[in-house]
Amino acid sequence: MKDKGRDSVEKHGLDQLLKLLTRVKANGWSDAFATQADVRVDKRSNELGETSFPYSEPLLSLRQAMEESRDYLDALNRVQERLRRRLRTLRKDSMPLVLEDGIKRLPDELLVYVFEVGRSMNVPGDSSSFSSIHVSHVSLRFRRIALQTPSLWTTIHKVYGEGQIREFISRSGGLDLDIKMHELNVRISKCHSFLTAMKGTSHRWSSFCLANMKEAAWYTLEYGMNNVSQLRHLTYTCLLIYARTSSPCRNYLTYALKDMDGC
Repeated sequence: MKDKGRDSVEKHGLDQLLKLLTRVKANGWSDAFATQADVRVDKRSNELGETSFPYSEPLLSLRQAMEESRDYLDALNRVQERLRRRLRTLRKDSMPLVLEDGIKRLPDELLVYVFEVGRSMNVPGDSSSFSSIHVSHVSLRFRRIALQTPSLWTTIHKVYGEGQIREFISRSGGLDLDIKMHELNVRISKCHSFLTAMKGTSHRWSSFCLANMKEAAWYTLEYGMNNVSQLRHLTYTCLLIYARTSSPCRNYLTYALKDMDGC
């Protein structure tokens, strides 16, 4: 019942607002909003309760005009609120389409730059970080651009499958490689398959991240990976146990090998 009563009030306000807009359309803004001398009497004494306390002119007409203006404002406020809700819904629905349209308008060169920036901001161990594989599966255009950009395929992780590793090597062209062997608790067999797939590429390694120096040295020598002439950065990852918490914490020690030109 309350909703019906509120709806009837809203309809009355809208009717009044339509009358005003009709008057504006017919007479213009100046004539639609009349001055005190031009206010026309509207017989609404019953609605305003003027029968008990009658007013003389021109006060009666002015009070009626004030009440009418309040109705207009109330109707406008209701319309504005509903329009705001509508706009919020339209913006929410249009955002994915706006993003899609914006990406379509981007030249391939700029999209390549965006991909490379995303790759440079990649966080080790964060599954939500940039992934060349994920990007290449977004759309046909993304895949075409990703496959034509060798720099997106130069970071190779030990946890990759052998087939995936070979794809990365192939797609990276002749660029230097960033090798990630820092994943802890990885099976020995996984290391063997990784190095088998990486065999013959050590001369392209510019960055090497590992978790076990002794094993990594043995593996690389065992598989004949002793040519690391392009190596410039070596990162060692280990677990440290803090006495207070007794919880393991991954720590990174990075060595810049910028002076190894003679290796």
